[in-house]
Amino acid sequence: MNPLRQARESLGLRVKDVADQTGIDQALVCKFESGQRIPTAKQADALAKLLSMDATTLQVYCLARRILALTGTGELALQAIRAAEAELSGTDKKEEIAVDEILQEMEVLKSMLLRKNALKRG
Repeated sequence: MNPLRQARESLGLRVKDVADQTGIDQALVCKFESGQRIPTAKQADALAKLLSMDATTLQVYCLARRILALTGTGELALQAIRAAEAELSGTDKKEEIAVDEILQEMEVLKSMLLRKNALKRG
């Protein structure tokens, strides 16, 4: 079952209640619950707040729905998702390396400044 519908029903809310309290059209809320549409990040945040859901969990669910809508569910889609995952993982490592290099550079600059200040004093 769709987590939006599950959360709404567990709180005893009607679709109309959700629509009224979030400002999202009632028909659109129904489409979110049926999987025909995917909420935007802003809509997902409003829904998560109202339905006492973890916003990150709902955002991840919505993003996964978008990815599946784009790629489909076959073997080729799975390969594409794995390729994207590998690329994302590589990006994280590059960013970590860049941060480490910046920190090392800062230490070198700090040492240079300390030496320069010591020469001025001495």
